[in-house]
Order: sequence, then C-alpha cells, then structure tokens
Amino acid sequence: DNTVKFHEMASLQDTPSVVSLDQEAERMDYSADGQLLAVATRGGSISVFLSKLPMLAAAYNSRVALLSSLTQITVYQLPFDKGKTMTSSVVEVEVEPSVLAVGPYHLVCAMNNRAWLYDLSRESEP
Repeated sequence: DNTVKFHEMASLQDTPSVVSLDQEAERMDYSADGQLLAVATRGGSISVFLSKLPMLAAAYNSRVALLSSLTQITVYQLPFDKGKTMTSSVVEVEVEPSVLAVGPYHLVCAMNNRAWLYDLSRESEP
C-alpha cells in the first residue's frame, strides 16, 4: 500500500489525514519521543512526518496566539461582550519559532538569537 493514514486518538472512526507515497511503503518507525514518523518505501526513498506539534502559545488581554503548523501562527481575538463572535487570523512566519509573544498590535516569533516582529493591525510582512 502506498498510503499513510493518520488517526486522531480521540475518534478512531475518522481519518483526518491520508498521505499518498510515490511507492509502496516497506518500513516505518516512530522516533523515541513519538513526534516523528519515518516511512521507507521499496524504491529507497524516506519520508518523515511530524505527528505532534510542540505546544507554543502566547496571550495578551483577549488576544491569543497559537502555533498551528510549523511556520503558521493563528491569532484569536476573543470577544469581551456576549453575542459577539471570536475572530481569527493566520500569520505565515519565516521559521519554526521557539518563542512567541503577542501584544495589542504586534506578534513576535523568535528562534535562537533572532526575532521577527509582525504588525497585527494590518496584513504586512515582518
């Protein structure tokens, strides 16, 4: 079979993600911490999948920023008043951050000794 199926452990009936490989899978193994799945095909190619994102988040007042993929941050604006709906926006970032910070107008993503500042008041580049 040349497909890899990922199941959510909370609901095994659903298959939220199916990945097709170029050739039939021969071997697969998880890393010791369970975050990476390596799949080797009969043709000799290897694919590595990230099965679990690191938990990374920041909050300021009613604004919450979450790491939603390796290079994507979702920023939620939670309403203070009943009847209003929550809004969200997605910010594509340059690298997989190890530190996040959010304020009233900006989002900061940092990795090692570098930081990127994003203006949340308008759609812009860092």
